[in-house]
Amino acid sequence: MSPLDNASNNHSQKSLTEQKQELFKLLLQKKGIQLKQKEIIPRRSPSAENCVSFAQQRLWFMAQLEGASVAYNMPAVLRMKGNLEVSCLQNSINAIVQRHEVLRTTFATVNGLPVQAIAPKQDIILPLVDLEYLPADVQKQEIKRLTLETTQTPFDLEKGSLLRISLLRLHPQEYLLILTMHHIIFDGWSIGILVRELSTLYPAFLNKEKISLPELPIQYADFAHWQRQWLQGDVLETQLTYWQKQLTGASLLDLPTDYPRPPMQTYRGAKYSFKLPQSLALSLKQFSQSQGVTLFMTLLTAFASLLGRYSNQDDIVIGSPIANRNRPELEGLIGFFANTLALRINLEGDPIFLELLSQVREVTMQAYAHQDLPFEMLVEKLKLERNPSYNPLFQVMFALQNAPSDDLNLPGITMEREEIDTGTSHFDLSLHIWESTDGLSGFLTYNTDLFELATMADLVSRFQQQLEGILSCPTQPLSKLLLLSETEQQELLEKGNAMAVDIMERGLCLHQLFEAEVERNSEAIALIAGSQQLTYQTLNERANNLAHYLQSLGVEPGIVVGICREHPLQLIVALLAVIKAGGTCLLMEPASSKAALALTCQRTKPNIILTEQRLIEHFPQLHTTEWKCRVFCLDAEEETIAKQPKNNPSSAVTATTPAQLFYASNRLVQVDHHSICARIAQIQSLFQLTREDSCLTTASLVQETAFLEIFWTLTTGGKLIVPLEAERQNPSRWIMLIGE
Repeated sequence: MSPLDNASNNHSQKSLTEQKQELFKLLLQKKGIQLKQKEIIPRRSPSAENCVSFAQQRLWFMAQLEGASVAYNMPAVLRMKGNLEVSCLQNSINAIVQRHEVLRTTFATVNGLPVQAIAPKQDIILPLVDLEYLPADVQKQEIKRLTLETTQTPFDLEKGSLLRISLLRLHPQEYLLILTMHHIIFDGWSIGILVRELSTLYPAFLNKEKISLPELPIQYADFAHWQRQWLQGDVLETQLTYWQKQLTGASLLDLPTDYPRPPMQTYRGAKYSFKLPQSLALSLKQFSQSQGVTLFMTLLTAFASLLGRYSNQDDIVIGSPIANRNRPELEGLIGFFANTLALRINLEGDPIFLELLSQVREVTMQAYAHQDLPFEMLVEKLKLERNPSYNPLFQVMFALQNAPSDDLNLPGITMEREEIDTGTSHFDLSLHIWESTDGLSGFLTYNTDLFELATMADLVSRFQQQLEGILSCPTQPLSKLLLLSETEQQELLEKGNAMAVDIMERGLCLHQLFEAEVERNSEAIALIAGSQQLTYQTLNERANNLAHYLQSLGVEPGIVVGICREHPLQLIVALLAVIKAGGTCLLMEPASSKAALALTCQRTKPNIILTEQRLIEHFPQLHTTEWKCRVFCLDAEEETIAKQPKNNPSSAVTATTPAQLFYASNRLVQVDHHSICARIAQIQSLFQLTREDSCLTTASLVQETAFLEIFWTLTTGGKLIVPLEAERQNPSRWIMLIGE
């Protein structure tokens, strides 16, 4: 089933009691939203063209663009146990096809546009495949093969029937009924209609009784014709104005993926099923009632905050399917009515959960009041940039089904709906949840070009953990909601603490961790910057050359050494050399003005500055300052430095020696070796960087956080990739670097 229209996100008035409907109207009126009595949709005149609905037009256009595809096949599999009369079942299905014009519809092209071609009569042949006498293992394989054959064969929108049915006999009293419909004539709500009508028609044919189904007030083509006439003028303007204001400037959700995004969507997907405990489901329902919101709103808010944590974005747009059958004459009509609402949620400022829940309540209420604008028209009117690798407007869907299940039983027959993985995903992620007898059940449909199964299992685990955290303290900021279970927290804490304790007990320093990695990983690439790259061994030797030279200049513990070099490779060599010599590093921005550098020096009072001849004019008067500061141009001393020893220098550095100095919040901050090593241990316990991994740092190397990134990578055997300044200023170049 397509995530576009879950049977669904049952927010129609049909699922509300009369009292709740009145309350809903009052709430809308308080927001200035007036509900008017809607006119009955009329039947089209016999001479009217059988135009398509806006939703159908989009799927037709996609079919022209992509060719034959199973992306919009909607399968349903029913397991039937009992004394089935196959002829009565076939007669019932044909009666349903005759009753609903849309099931006899194909699509012709007139002047480059689609129109509905409705056959006056169409008999569906119900093929019966007998698998009764096959061995159990062979039968299982045949069931899988035939199910895939039926559900995964593309439809021809112009020539073929868009309804495909087959019946498999497994035992004398057990069958599988496999139905596949194209989404252009069917939605999730429609399957409930089909089953209800089947439950009326089958016993009538079985008992040779008169069919008691009332005549349909309209047909789908009547709706499509009316929609084209109605959705214009003031009605269209009101809808468009709201959605344009709501969605203009919305950001694409950029979730971290396991694989690079392909240049064009393939819609390959898979399904991951899960259950949430009954106790959690009950608590969520009680919490929602206490806050005056629906369970849908609570789950949507939690999901949005989780996506914000994963993507590190504040602007989140989530799609949500809606049945869009807000008129009585549409409730019993098979067809493609489902619409999709784009719900934009703002996480800016790290709000508490209750604040965000209030915002989501407002957003969803307003969206329901403006649900008549077809998603297809919204995308067109917003003039969104088309990208074949992304869905327009949003990449993630959320749906909650809270309607009771239909009674699937027929006389003498019990039926069970079987879950089927269609192997497709229209979006990066689609989260579907419904209420079951033992809690909340659900599944994630995910794009297998982007994600692995293990990632989905982890996301569901984090979602459950977040829900539990919300219930325990809904007044805490979103950033404080825990995404790990107590067991996982304890394991990571123990692992990180063990590494930190080991570092502290051994009194290790940054350069010692790096030198140990050189011993283990000497020939591996350590550093790439532009067209240059250095192995661990070469990087260590160059840093040692410079470290011995610096010690000859008097660098030792307590000496602050400013580093102002343009090329990142040269800067990192200098950084390692200062640490090895025992000094404290002060990183300085080469692109800064003379005044800015002078202010930095005035605040930090470095003893030595390492720079290059082109930048010497940035430091004109340091020899006249009240503290002693010497400036050295390393490019002028290259020959002397190259003659220094290549072995690791010895120094009086200890774990408490300051390794880094920076100026922040109007104060000087010194960070010792132990603090940085302990932080590396904590990060490594979380992310487990290995020698097979590469780390691309996109921040300026003079930022205090870059210091940690550099040493985390180089003390764990990874490959550090540093963009040149021109590359760093061009994010599109980062993608090329990752590819390379």
